[in-house]
Amino acid sequence: MVLGITGKYCAGKSTVAAIVETHGFFQIEVDHLGHIALERQKRQIISRFGPAVLEGGGEEPSGAIDRRALGEIVFNDEAARRDLEAIVHPQMVLMVEELIDAHPDEDIIINAAILYRMKLDRLCDLLLWVDAPALIRLYRAIRRDHLSLRQVVSRFRSQADMNGRPAQFSSRNVDTRTVMNACGLSRLTHDVERILAAYRNGVSE
Repeated sequence: MVLGITGKYCAGKSTVAAIVETHGFFQIEVDHLGHIALERQKRQIISRFGPAVLEGGGEEPSGAIDRRALGEIVFNDEAARRDLEAIVHPQMVLMVEELIDAHPDEDIIINAAILYRMKLDRLCDLLLWVDAPALIRLYRAIRRDHLSLRQVVSRFRSQADMNGRPAQFSSRNVDTRTVMNACGLSRLTHDVERILAAYRNGVSE
C-alpha cells in the first residue's frame, strides 16, 4: 500500500505521518528529498536565482543553498516558484519512485505538501488530506518556524490553489480522505487509525 499524506503549511502532515509510521509504514519525506535535489541542481539554481541564494550571500561559491533566502524569493514570486519547481521536481519524483521500488514488500508513506502539484498522487492507493483552521496553522508557523506574519502570509498565498478536492491536479481518481488536526493528538490518532482500518477492510466512508 502506498499512502499519500498532504495538506497546507503547518496543517500537521508530519504528525499524521508519525502516527501512520507506528503501523509499520516506511516514510518518504519529500521535503527532505527536496534538500538533496537543491544541492544536486545547485548550478541551475544559481544560474536562475543568482549567488545570493548561497549560504553567506554568495561570498563562498562552494557553499550550500540557503533555503531561507531562496524561500524569500519563491514564496513572493509565482514565476520564480514555477521556475524552481521545474528545476527540482523531476529529480525529487525520480527519488520517490526509486525509494518505492527499493521497498517492494513494505507499506509506504509519501509525505509531501505539494503532492498533487508534483503528480505523486499517481503512485498512491490512498490519500490523506490533513486540514486545520488557518488561525491554528498561523500560530503553529510562528511558533515552530519563527517566521514573521508577512512570511507566513506569503507561504499561505503560495498554496492558495491547494484544497481537499484536487481535481485540477490529480492525474487519476485516488481515494482521498480528510483528517482534521485541530482537537489534539488523541483525537487525531483515533481518526487516522479509523481511516486506515476502514480502508484495509474495504469500507467506504
